[in-house]
Amino acid sequence: MEIATRRYSAKKTPLHRIDTRVKILLIIAFSAAVFSAGGALLGTLALLVFAALLVAGLDYREVWLSLKPALPIFILIVALHALVDREGGVLVGLLLVCRFSLLLLLSTVFIRTSSPLEITTALEFLLSPLQILRLPVNALAQTLALAIRFLPLLLEEMSQIAEAQHARGARLPSVRFTQRMKQARMMAGALIGGSITRAEGIAEGLVARGYCLEGKRSRLCEPQLRTRDYCWAALAIGILVVTLW
Repeated sequence: MEIATRRYSAKKTPLHRIDTRVKILLIIAFSAAVFSAGGALLGTLALLVFAALLVAGLDYREVWLSLKPALPIFILIVALHALVDREGGVLVGLLLVCRFSLLLLLSTVFIRTSSPLEITTALEFLLSPLQILRLPVNALAQTLALAIRFLPLLLEEMSQIAEAQHARGARLPSVRFTQRMKQARMMAGALIGGSITRAEGIAEGLVARGYCLEGKRSRLCEPQLRTRDYCWAALAIGILVVTLW
């Protein structure tokens, strides 16, 4: 299914070997650079993103599927800019669409090269300073882990419900708006019911395994930064300094 292309892909590429904490820093730095750059620099950043796509082993189909859901929003952005400024609004809108497209492609690279466990471990490490404010960082990391792990399943379930409705004769484009809303309400009800059932099962599994929010979790393998990770981190910090200067 199309949704599967947004999942982690276990490969042995240079991007897979970069520590996930460093990848998050690189994404933050790159996002700041994308929205502050223009002209030739933005083109250079685009080339870097496409190079990352090739290194990560993503093909044109996966690139298209990562941008396809955002197409209506992109069209709306260009249309609104064209209405506000009829002379250069279209160009400004297209430039903004390019910036968002680069971020979407970069997020696709990140998701395909980082496992859910690595992402949550990295977020827990980066959010650990918030423990000074007595914030439940461990609980937040566990919540993010469950969300990242089960969001694709929820999307697949939604796709299966839509296919089941289509097999039973539902034709959304050809029905009236009120009927569309009724079918959407039925789909939402089925999704919510399935999500509640899945959440109850997860909660029972956590309780059975003795999970508690107060305890400190241990890991089988603690992530260690290597020389290449420090080099990438220095690059991210350098990009942030140059961008914010």
